[in-house]
Amino acid sequence: MTFPFPFLALERTLGSPVTAVQVTLDTNASVTGAANTRVWFNSNLLTGSGTQIRVTLANSTALTLGIGSMYVGTAALSGNFYDFAGDQVRLLFGGAGSVTIPTSGPVVSDWADFAFNSSRPLVLAYLRTGSGGDRRKTSGLSADYRLAYNSLATDDSSNTTVSGYSSLNGAITTVTKIEVR
Repeated sequence: MTFPFPFLALERTLGSPVTAVQVTLDTNASVTGAANTRVWFNSNLLTGSGTQIRVTLANSTALTLGIGSMYVGTAALSGNFYDFAGDQVRLLFGGAGSVTIPTSGPVVSDWADFAFNSSRPLVLAYLRTGSGGDRRKTSGLSADYRLAYNSLATDDSSNTTVSGYSSLNGAITTVTKIEVR
């Protein structure tokens, strides 16, 4: 069968997305300046498997939030919990490597090729590009959610290993949903 638009055939072949993890963020926060952030999800929170992944991001309901770049990958087996295993891929938003999350609602990344397996923890790394607002949850979560950050303006979101980060257990910011197919 010939499809007039090749992407429709791809959508039909890959099927419907499965939500790997979803969390409700409940606190607005003002943030100042550029910073690197890494969000870690323990494997016992994740479900599903697939060859593509996308994420939904939210921010403060009062301020926008700029994301300079974002990567997703499997967590390393050793080193810092927020290090990648080396399989990280860049997430795009409408084909662009950066995005501003508006106050009016969430932003969903494009589908990215990534061999997702829920048996390993997952890391999302991004560069916040300046002052604005983020949405987070810092209470009522188990240590299966972890957050790491630094205040450096140098983008290290693609780096497999990083250092100089502070971390919080039981906290998450910006990422509200991860889907796979």
